[in-house]
Amino acid sequence: MRSDRRALSPVVGIILLLLITVVLAASVYMIATSLLPHAEIRPYVAVTVVSQNNTHATLVVADVSQGNLGLDQFRSILLVEGLPDRASDISPLASTARGNVTFTSQDAVLNAGDQFLVAIQPNRAYGLRILWANGSDQVGGIDWHT
Repeated sequence: MRSDRRALSPVVGIILLLLITVVLAASVYMIATSLLPHAEIRPYVAVTVVSQNNTHATLVVADVSQGNLGLDQFRSILLVEGLPDRASDISPLASTARGNVTFTSQDAVLNAGDQFLVAIQPNRAYGLRILWANGSDQVGGIDWHT
């Protein structure tokens, strides 16, 4: 019986090279994914004006693209003639009244049916912006005139 140890050496070498390549690729993947920021998917909030008279406008959240998002993840800004009405900012969003805006929600989650009641004056341009509380990314809003 003939024993040729040189024939075994290339097979072991190839297996070791493949093993090193797999371990190296896995290490690079783990390092790369840990360095990338985890992106949050922003929701979209649709708001509509359902009624308006000379003193108040009622705005309703018509749709929220993602469910079960707490009110504390949003904030609202009222614009009057294109300028922010800082006294009316609600940050974080909560069932409360601030300045010219009163927000009401059935629960602590932003859902369709939640309402904004805005005190208005005739012959003015208004806007309501819903912002993602983790920054200033706008996720919804509406403009209207009286």
